[in-house]
Amino acid sequence: MIASVIFAGISTTISFTNLLITKRTLAMPGFRNRRALLPFITISLLLTMRMLAVVTPVLGASMFMLLMDRHWQTTFFEFVYGGDTILFQHLFWFFGHPEVYILIIPTFGFVNMVLPSRNLRRIASKQHLIWAIYIMAYMGFAVWGHHMYLVGLDHRSRSLYSTITIMISLPATIKLVN
Repeated sequence: MIASVIFAGISTTISFTNLLITKRTLAMPGFRNRRALLPFITISLLLTMRMLAVVTPVLGASMFMLLMDRHWQTTFFEFVYGGDTILFQHLFWFFGHPEVYILIIPTFGFVNMVLPSRNLRRIASKQHLIWAIYIMAYMGFAVWGHHMYLVGLDHRSRSLYSTITIMISLPATIKLVN
């Protein structure tokens, strides 16, 4: 199972690298750096690929460390031998929490394209929606610790994760209202 997660991460890395290079090389000259001209689904897919570029290697590295702990007697996660048991949880949730946004952001892009065409109404502010999606995605990297309140994090860390978790509701509200 661990090896299959590692191979899935490698294949995902190759796939999003292929898509990013294709977008960069085949985009029309006027569309390369203009987010306002791109459709929402394209923006959301490109943002999702960037997020995958960050979180997939972290998951692969943590799975490789777990594989080494299980089969080659390393002690990355063994507390008895000086390892850190919480490290695997941090690495997993650094992947797991942005994964939620990786799954939902393409849906946001799809809904932002379909609803206006079905309702025959314009979107209130495309720039604000684009920035809201970007802020939600990047703040999603910083809130993984709210899954770990009971593992013994100090008060300052819990306060920081709580504050960022509440702050992420602002771009979500902008997204919903627009």
